[in-house]
Amino acid sequence: EFLARLVVGADGRSSIIRKLVKSELKISIPATVGIYFGYFSGFRHDNVPKFEVYKIKDNTAILFPTNDDLYVIVGIFPLENKELIERLKLNPESCLRNFFTDNFPNTTIGARLKNAELVEPVKGILGYDNYWYKGMGKGWALVGDAVCFKDPGMAQGI
Repeated sequence: EFLARLVVGADGRSSIIRKLVKSELKISIPATVGIYFGYFSGFRHDNVPKFEVYKIKDNTAILFPTNDDLYVIVGIFPLENKELIERLKLNPESCLRNFFTDNFPNTTIGARLKNAELVEPVKGILGYDNYWYKGMGKGWALVGDAVCFKDPGMAQGI
């Protein structure tokens, strides 16, 4: 058994601390999009750090540099696109590459991604809620995703 005057819940979207203290949900808005992304080496760029955003119809592409000369390539699409979701589950890398080539034809994304190497498995999130809980009470506080989770597509929570 442990005793403390203050317990801080920094335990993520499925916070046990939040559940134990019965923190009040202030707002919850279901997401309407799915987000898949990968870290790529060898992604062709002009050596000028920038955050690129492309939106064509209901699809969004986000590209930005990160550590070790890697690029994060993000695809955002409506949850109604069940066919795309099924293809992403079967072959995430191939499907993600095709997503950019097929949906952003008048951009250079597909060509720049062609010879890039995926350095770790593609990650994705579907069917999440954007939420905000009461963040503190007598003897407890919540931080990070335990208290607030915002649509990760635009990296607002970082």
